[in-house]
Amino acid sequence: MSREFSGHWYAPNSNERYGGKAIHQNSTLRLILWKHDNFINYDLLLGETLDGIKLTAILCNRRHQHHPNIETFISETTFEISALLIGAHIHSLNELSELGIAFTFSGLHQWLEYGAKEKPPGQIEVHEYLGRRIPFSLHDEARSERTCFEYHEKSNYVVSFWQEEKKLGSFLNHSYFTELWMSDFLSFVTQQKIFTRDASLRSPRLRISTEMIKPYYNKNASFDDGRILIQFHKIQDRIPSLWEEWCRLETEYRPLIHHHIKHLTTEQLEVSDIFLDLAITVEFYGRKRFSLDKFEPIINRIWEEQPEIIRNFLGKKSSFSKSARLFRNECAHLTPQKPVNRYNLDELKELQLKQIHLCWKLNILCKTIILSELGFSHDEISRMALDPQTTNHFQIPSINSQQLI
Repeated sequence: MSREFSGHWYAPNSNERYGGKAIHQNSTLRLILWKHDNFINYDLLLGETLDGIKLTAILCNRRHQHHPNIETFISETTFEISALLIGAHIHSLNELSELGIAFTFSGLHQWLEYGAKEKPPGQIEVHEYLGRRIPFSLHDEARSERTCFEYHEKSNYVVSFWQEEKKLGSFLNHSYFTELWMSDFLSFVTQQKIFTRDASLRSPRLRISTEMIKPYYNKNASFDDGRILIQFHKIQDRIPSLWEEWCRLETEYRPLIHHHIKHLTTEQLEVSDIFLDLAITVEFYGRKRFSLDKFEPIINRIWEEQPEIIRNFLGKKSSFSKSARLFRNECAHLTPQKPVNRYNLDELKELQLKQIHLCWKLNILCKTIILSELGFSHDEISRMALDPQTTNHFQIPSINSQQLI
């Protein structure tokens, strides 16, 4: 999907106007001006389309420019822009105070409403990651300093983030973490990659809620109810503590979250690549959490902290940790225990199956580590593992030998 906004553009407090267009396409957001520009970057560039829509390009960095060609005698300068504001002009990064951003995420309303008998009501408080306690509420559109879920028309929920902040640039950087961490949180509880669809900037000085576009936004992301790990209505009262712990995890164990979520959507990767990614992640966690240096003792220690049902899924501690260590070493050092050409077809299929199972077991381990860090007890994790709606997240899928090789 791509969007273009053509019109004339100019810097604040400048009378010079130039033709150009802002383009959002394939996770890139750029502004092309038909002019020769000596400036490296601009904090803001203002635009207006032919039908009168006001635009503000925020934090514009010049990437390249083309000199006039023989036919048109027109120069062209291309900027990468951090965000595009649609519907208003902002003349200074220091201009606004009491800013708010409302983010719309793919799958948010499905997660909030899935399994609930009625639309989620009420207001909940949650710790914002800088340490202030702010409300985390539903159905409350009154302006305040808060992060909250709000219900809008057409079953569309948004996550709003407000802050007293006079500098637009630093506020956008600050809100980036709220957006990223919320996207990660939703991806984990639903076990599928959740994207930001769009955002809107809010301020008492803006009469309308203005749309904001960033490069990585994805309006077309799909959602599968069957993959949900944690239903909202079952944890609604725990959102404050879960969000606080999630922000701590993002700060202390970011690689653990990043690699787990990364492999929710990764396709067509070698099993060895996925396994090595997860192994390095678990090793990082173990080194930081237990101050252990070796991979096998780390796996043993994490295995010991698992509920009994998860231990059963993983298998005997010694054999699981040894197999994981050997495969990790093979993947990391490209030194298989036995050359591939010495295996017959049946042996090779059996080897592949073992590697796939190890990969799934390590993925289960990452999942239960995150759940434990969020404050879920052994009993709660065990119930998830036995619940018909979520048990598939803790089991090794059956694989037909015909699918191998």
